Amino acid sequence: MSFTMYFLLPNRSYAGDGTRSTLGQSVENHFAFAVYMYGEYPPFNEYNIGNIEWIRDMEGDVFNMGGDPPDVEDLELTPITLE
Repeated sequence: MSFTMYFLLPNRSYAGDGTRSTLGQSVENHFAFAVYMYGEYPPFNEYNIGNIEWIRDMEGDVFNMGGDPPDVEDLELTPITLE
């Protein structure tokens, strides 16, 4: 049985761990999504960008809510709103 889960990441201290948790649940065949809230992003180094790409390969996604998207080459977050 597959579950759908969203990791709501309201501050930077949870963002890196939340991205890894999203990836872990995706690998376990769950539909997992990370939501960076209020412009609080982890450092977008090669490791974190690779995790985001892998989440998308596993049919998940990483969303941006309530903040300006980061200006990082080869990285685009899917914008969402509360509506």
